[in-house]
Amino acid sequence: MILSKPAKRPSKLKRRISKRSKKDTLLRRLKAKAWKLWSEDVRRSGSLYGDQDCYACRKTFKWRDMHAAHFIHGRLDYDSMNVKPCCAACNTYKHGNLGAYAMHLVEDYGEREVQYLIQRAAQHPGYTVAELEQIISNLEGK
Repeated sequence: MILSKPAKRPSKLKRRISKRSKKDTLLRRLKAKAWKLWSEDVRRSGSLYGDQDCYACRKTFKWRDMHAAHFIHGRLDYDSMNVKPCCAACNTYKHGNLGAYAMHLVEDYGEREVQYLIQRAAQHPGYTVAELEQIISNLEGK
């Protein structure tokens, strides 16, 4: 049996893929940079002498040992109501410890605001390049 070479892709398709991948690469790089800055800002916020309370379990840790945890993951990643400092045990091993996280959100903001957060997250289309650049600019200016 003779094997033939695979057919080449049409150049138009290659061009379309390369344009998309360049935009995706820029978006990914901006998301990574924005998240790095945002995560550190969230984990440092409100900390005195480098200590920070986990939003879910309320135990105290050094800010560097904390995670920036989402109540609703993948949406509103740069919303201070949605992202709070959490310990690794709550964020990783307890998958966000969402029961305690939600309870504390309701205590801090009220049930109506938490429902509004959930509604905003459901309608959020994702971040654009311009929005991410603005977030980065704001965080680098702090």
